[in-house]
Amino acid sequence: MNSASASTSQPTQPEVQPEAAVPSAFGESLARMIQQRIWLRVRRRRAWIEGLRNDESTPFSAGFFEDPDDPALERRWQEEGEGRFWEEPIRRLEDQLAGPMGQPLRVLGQTFGLSRAELDLLEACVVQQVDPALGAALALLHGQTQSACVSGPVVARLFGHRSNSFWHPLANVRRWKLVRAREVAPGEPAAFEADPLLMPWLEGTLVLDPSLASLVRSVPARPALPGWPVEEAARRFGQGGKPGKAQRLVVIGPPSSGRATFAAAVAARLGLPCVAVETGRIPDQEWDDLFLKVQRFAILGGFAVIWTGPNTGRPWPRHLMTSWAQMITAEPGVEVAVPGWTDLRFVIEPPTLAEKEALWERCCPGFGDWAEAERNALTRRYQLSVGQTAAIGQLQPENGARAIELAREATRTEVGTLGQFLDCPFTWEDLVLPESLLGSLQDLTYEAALRAEFWEQPGVRRLFPRGRGLTALFSGTPGTGKTMAAQVIAAELRMDLFRIDLARVVSKYIGETAKHLSELFSRASRMSAILLFDEADALFSKRTAVKDSHDRYANADTSHLLQLLEEFQGLALLATNKRANIDPAFHRRLRYVYEFPKPGPAERITLWRRLAGAIHGDTALVSDARALEVLGREVDLSPAQIKHTLLASAFIARRRGTAVEAADVLKALERELSKEGRALDAHVRLAFP
Repeated sequence: MNSASASTSQPTQPEVQPEAAVPSAFGESLARMIQQRIWLRVRRRRAWIEGLRNDESTPFSAGFFEDPDDPALERRWQEEGEGRFWEEPIRRLEDQLAGPMGQPLRVLGQTFGLSRAELDLLEACVVQQVDPALGAALALLHGQTQSACVSGPVVARLFGHRSNSFWHPLANVRRWKLVRAREVAPGEPAAFEADPLLMPWLEGTLVLDPSLASLVRSVPARPALPGWPVEEAARRFGQGGKPGKAQRLVVIGPPSSGRATFAAAVAARLGLPCVAVETGRIPDQEWDDLFLKVQRFAILGGFAVIWTGPNTGRPWPRHLMTSWAQMITAEPGVEVAVPGWTDLRFVIEPPTLAEKEALWERCCPGFGDWAEAERNALTRRYQLSVGQTAAIGQLQPENGARAIELAREATRTEVGTLGQFLDCPFTWEDLVLPESLLGSLQDLTYEAALRAEFWEQPGVRRLFPRGRGLTALFSGTPGTGKTMAAQVIAAELRMDLFRIDLARVVSKYIGETAKHLSELFSRASRMSAILLFDEADALFSKRTAVKDSHDRYANADTSHLLQLLEEFQGLALLATNKRANIDPAFHRRLRYVYEFPKPGPAERITLWRRLAGAIHGDTALVSDARALEVLGREVDLSPAQIKHTLLASAFIARRRGTAVEAADVLKALERELSKEGRALDAHVRLAFP
């Protein structure tokens, strides 16, 4: 793998636009000088041919390249005959081009390794773009009258080269597509044209190829986070930044973690502006061509190239040199190695609390004036990337509450179709649970709120290199408040709650479940949300004896889930009606395990009163405390059953067009009990008038 330095003597600027001017001292006179040089040689060649035509003693044929139009004779004519009078103006003009005026041509030739013959071909093609008459004149010199173009044989005779010296398969002018072959009619000599972007560059303007317009963007140098090893990366990467050193800088981290900003900061330390290329937008069949154009643009402009997107692991064309500053962004676990290249890898670690605070202050100047609780929520609870924080700052939130709302929205779509967003309208007052259980749930919530700051302590991190996530198991019979407790915790933490869709995660196909789990936890690691695994026993079930291949892979999925759960650093809640079916290995990794009991008489009475008031309003039924106490004391119901009974009674009364009556509640209650094959005791009926 060959490499060429992107640095030239030409100054550049980092902004990439369809036509980005590059400060230059060359000006438009270079094009005129090249034009004059070509025309002087054309006229000298024409004089030689006219001399042959006027020499009656010469048996002249229709083909100008047959004897007596012999190259050796023409050289003698140029050196000793009338042709010597053309030598002085040609030499004087070429001496000028050998000076400062011709530096862009020399830079172009040195950068892309062009021979003198290739440069002469390129100059002729460039001049033809601005002076169409040249093509016609060159065609006439070759005996062609139909097509006005630059042909190989004529350029070879003009400059004294072999006709194939500039268009062999390894010719750099061809490999870099600086000059392209045109379609010609059968029997005609090969014709050429220059890339239309070359002339603007020779005149001092760097133009981005139109095919790259949607792929390439400038990456301005922004302040790096204090913990980023920018200086070390610049030192090590800069040492390998020499021709022949095939080394790339690979920056690893989740999306929007600041990978491109880190790479741009490294490039800035090395004095290079940056452009980023989105690989996900490049079709496979266009990869080689667009890769070449990116490298050509970077070399001419002196840019470092940052390859981003999902396809950074594509094979690189081996026959091309590149600008030396090649940088890659990649997600953890994604392989981007390319044969022939050595990768210098740096991992972007999540920002510390201090770095988060500094980033918020930089992005939102009013951050320091917001309430402390709001600042703490933004820096400690939400797993926002550097890019997401910067994006929120660009929206200029007017206060901390608005910033929190934007922070929650920033990652809400990450879970995709693997989870369902749950509203969280409940508070602690809505939970009717034993005091001990309620206190334990509040302990869990307190730890979830402060855990980010706690894990900042180096000593604690050393003792717990893994398993810093927070996972709790809620078990109990249906309707005892497990999901509501999760909603209350999410509301208290002001975080989103997603119920994982097990139907989309668990697959009957071997390997698909593990794939879905990896995707789920990868997305969850980038979210500011709580995961709720409802009916968790379906996913966290016990491993069984291996009787067939399905058992083996099911056990492998369970082991894989154990590993993912241990590495997950967010908050996950597992809810199950069948705690005994949960694999014991999960219990060992759970710091909080809660049993949600069915409510006792006192809790049921409280639930009847609260729910009746919320659903029916201020009615006679609500004021009939004795009747509600009887229902609470005598009928064993879960909170969900009580709620469903009162809801059904409300619609029974509405259908009749009256207020809710005791008979409506009894009818709804009997319907609810019948689901379990139970009946209402007679003495309970007597409690209602």
